Amino acid sequence: MAHNFVFEEEKLPTKYNFKVWKKIFKYTLANWPFLVILTLSMLVTTFYDSSFLPLMNAAAIESIPNIPSNNIANLVIEVNLIFNISFKVNFYQYALLFFMAIVIRAITIFITFYT
Repeated sequence: MAHNFVFEEEKLPTKYNFKVWKKIFKYTLANWPFLVILTLSMLVTTFYDSSFLPLMNAAAIESIPNIPSNNIANLVIEVNLIFNISFKVNFYQYALLFFMAIVIRAITIFITFYT
């Protein structure tokens, strides 16, 4: 049993339809709290991906030559974030901070895609 499928291209409008965008903006403004939450979650995700993660990785890589031979827990990692935010953490604090950041990022991605 052979099926013959013919592809027909859909004719798209050539004019810009402002009525559709007016409805979209009206709906968006009526639900502005969701828009604020969505925007904040996207900003947190963007900050994590573009600044926090690379700077945390750079701090860990720069501290590799200073690893004590007997105990990695004594390793001090100096983290320098944007806006001149800097702090020193040991290995376990670094791991906990990194884990919390991953959880926060997962929550913001969930909010971004499921709100």
